[in-house]
Amino acid sequence: MSAVHNIPAVYLNVGRNFGLSTADFISRVLYPAVVPQLIIGSRITLGIAWLVVVAAEMIAVNSGLGFLIIDARNAGNRYDLVIAGMVMIGTIGLLLDLGMRSLERVKSFRWSIRRIKRVGRSCNDPAGSRREVTNGARRHGVRTRWHQCFRPRRHQS
Repeated sequence: MSAVHNIPAVYLNVGRNFGLSTADFISRVLYPAVVPQLIIGSRITLGIAWLVVVAAEMIAVNSGLGFLIIDARNAGNRYDLVIAGMVMIGTIGLLLDLGMRSLERVKSFRWSIRRIKRVGRSCNDPAGSRREVTNGARRHGVRTRWHQCFRPRRHQS
């Protein structure tokens, strides 16, 4: 819910100004702006769900990793099985988290996340505030104001 409220008003106004239908507005403006927050929320939810599944297996089920840990402890202190069950639970949780993190890195979902890099002083600001440029702009050869102001000048002969 808060992901929709945090969409910049500029995006909403652009969608309205272009006269998008409701379906187009949702698919072209709202959904792309909300996807990164949805993925993060899903990642947190998946971790909590995994904890609840293991806890439920420990309490009320006759199978699963939670039951393995409880049964191994009660059946003669088989601590090797307890540790093996704990390692399996941790490994599965880690794999679930890595899977959700890989969704965060999908190029089509990544567009709203900006990485900011500080560059030299702006030539229009004598106080020395720094201009911000994305890493992608630097990689693709985009010239910043810093380069335009402080590049070496060639002498004309």
